[in-house]
Amino acid sequence: MATVDVVIPCYNYGKYLRRSVESVVSQAGVDTRVLIIDDNSPDDTYEIASELSSKYNNVLHTRHSSNIGHIRTYNEGLDWAEADYTLLLSADDFLMPDSLALSTAVMDANPEVGFTFGRAHRWDDERIEEAGEHFPRTPSKTQILHGHAFIRLAAARNIVPTPTAVVRTKLQKLLGGYKQELPHSGDMEMWLRFAAHGSVGILNEYQAIYRQHKTNMSKSYQVHGWLPDLIQREAALRYFFKENSHLMEVPVFTHKKSIYMLAKEAFNYASAALNLNESEACKDLERYGLSISPVSRLSKSWVKLNLKKCLQIFPRSPRRPNAQLD
Repeated sequence: MATVDVVIPCYNYGKYLRRSVESVVSQAGVDTRVLIIDDNSPDDTYEIASELSSKYNNVLHTRHSSNIGHIRTYNEGLDWAEADYTLLLSADDFLMPDSLALSTAVMDANPEVGFTFGRAHRWDDERIEEAGEHFPRTPSKTQILHGHAFIRLAAARNIVPTPTAVVRTKLQKLLGGYKQELPHSGDMEMWLRFAAHGSVGILNEYQAIYRQHKTNMSKSYQVHGWLPDLIQREAALRYFFKENSHLMEVPVFTHKKSIYMLAKEAFNYASAALNLNESEACKDLERYGLSISPVSRLSKSWVKLNLKKCLQIFPRSPRRPNAQLD
């Protein structure tokens, strides 16, 4: 039976912690351990973690004397892991039944696979929808991709729903932890790093529930979060290619293509901002796209954006009615 160590960092998510932990300890077909790391939460995380560790003999918990931030907390958990496989699970997310058995079976059967991921649902306490709009299409329940093919497929996006990503622990130890330089895109860089060192297993199955908090769902929040998100993804891409280009087949082309795709996404966001009458956000996004990839001025995304801007400045005149003959 495969062994899986699950690290659950928690800061102010005590009210979600019980469901997250119990979604792990109830997994069939695998031998699990859980480590709850309380990053000095001011809520009731400590009390709930203590209760869970008393109830389940495979649940451990530790509490920081002061808050050290999520990256150091993640890496503390990865250092602790020693099972065949490891999962980093946010305290507000939880697993679907049998998800770990499915993931580990793929890696047991394919030793070249460094990590697997699957589909996730997004839940906002009222409705459930699919999380991962960019999840790759696969005709079968399981697909094994060469790592370089995964990197080309991902391009400028993080296509991996993090609560579904189960990694091979030995490879994780070899590659190291999350980077302090990438506080908001460290997971994207991590999956690229894994793919540079092995194949990737894609499971066309729902593996986890990803919680979407309502404070992050307003249109204004989303619009003004687009540019910071792009900047963080750019940082992840540049860091990854700087550190791993020697492992790539065509590193310069792949790097430039990824940045080009990121620029195109900036133009698509700019177009969406224009639709919402967010003219300054539109300008900032277009300016950013051109700054990182000047050649993206030739892309359809940039041309469409500027046609839309022209149509707003010079709207089409209403059609004149056909002249009526007497």
